[in-house]
Amino acid sequence: MRTRLAPGLGLLLASMAKAQSVFGDQYQAYMLMPTQPIAGGKVTSVELSPSGNLIVYRQESFGGPESLLTGAKPAKAKWFAYDRRTKMSHAVAFPGEPLEVIPMGDDRTVFFRFGEHAELAGAINTESGRWATVDVDGIDLSRNPRDLQTPFLIGRNPNNDIVLISTDGTMATIRPKPAMNVSLAYDADGGHLYFYGYTKLGDQATPIKAVLDTKAMSFDYFGLKDLEQEAMRQKLADLRGRFMTTKSNSVENLMVIPPPQLKLVLVNGTYVPADVKPISDTNRLLPRSVKLGPVEGEPKISAQSDFVVYFDGGALLMREIKPISLQDAEKQAFEDVKAALLDRAKGVGYGFRAYAADCDGDFPDQKNWENTVNPYFKNRGTYQDFNYAFKGGSTEGIDQSTTELGFFMGPGGRAVVYLDGNTKWIPNP
Repeated sequence: MRTRLAPGLGLLLASMAKAQSVFGDQYQAYMLMPTQPIAGGKVTSVELSPSGNLIVYRQESFGGPESLLTGAKPAKAKWFAYDRRTKMSHAVAFPGEPLEVIPMGDDRTVFFRFGEHAELAGAINTESGRWATVDVDGIDLSRNPRDLQTPFLIGRNPNNDIVLISTDGTMATIRPKPAMNVSLAYDADGGHLYFYGYTKLGDQATPIKAVLDTKAMSFDYFGLKDLEQEAMRQKLADLRGRFMTTKSNSVENLMVIPPPQLKLVLVNGTYVPADVKPISDTNRLLPRSVKLGPVEGEPKISAQSDFVVYFDGGALLMREIKPISLQDAEKQAFEDVKAALLDRAKGVGYGFRAYAADCDGDFPDQKNWENTVNPYFKNRGTYQDFNYAFKGGSTEGIDQSTTELGFFMGPGGRAVVYLDGNTKWIPNP
């Protein structure tokens, strides 16, 4: 009998990543939680508010979580707002068919454009249904950071002035000082917006931080030290979130984005390098990605990187992403691997038993057994690394429930399948 040893745990977990619920890197482990249905019918569009509390979606017909459970006939509608805090959806009556929707930072208001050429715009309160027209003619919103925690939409007019659109539809225009080039907004707090920018003197460009007081509607400007510039770049990178999605063989995967090599923290008003140590000596201890499944369109990840929404079969689904300790992740990963290996072992048992049924109850001999049983499997990968333990031949007089057919090696043990098809995990001595 030849014993094939399993590869290292990290490689084993990585190779089985699509079956995992845990993933991460050397700094943090995560668990992808079970699927939660948000809406049935055929959902065709979805947008998230900056906090992630409000999910706005369009569907052909509506069936909220309750109708998915009860089978109630869905009401006809097009646009809905789902509140993650109450887990309830309600219809949103736009004055026209929106060509674009942007949930705003108060978790109630949605900015929208409609008209043949998206020339009309408004802001609607999804709770009261009241809406106001917003004149966005000539306003460029393409650089508005949708994941920034602010109650404003940030745009530019043709003069490159900053334009703030409030949740009530009012607008304010703020003109930066001459020679001050205000670029991207990267952070916000209760009363301020923070922009990256630069001042140019001749061919010399000096980075600056522009702070917009949203009550006084005026800018203050500050020079930047090297570490402050790095901190600003990290803030901009953080707006991308902690995860990204990748597609492989028509299956969508959720992947950890590598953290910046230099992590900075604010201490007494000054940015200093953080003492961030890896929780693991290897970045292959856990798979870096986890399977979402067949996904229609592009999944949306919340700004806080705490959940992902996506379409599957027309339904709108959500899965939460929770940070967990490395110890818990290892434990869960081991359980996932064990379950997957036991499932594989059971599948191999089915194939061998089908062979025996065609051969008067005899099992294949040890010699060249792979080729003998191959016609009973979809492909050789099914029994790759399987250790065939039975001597072969007749099972007459043998207790099939206690006699091993074979096993797969795994982390700390082996997944055994017996001649009768039952499986069991046996830890190493």
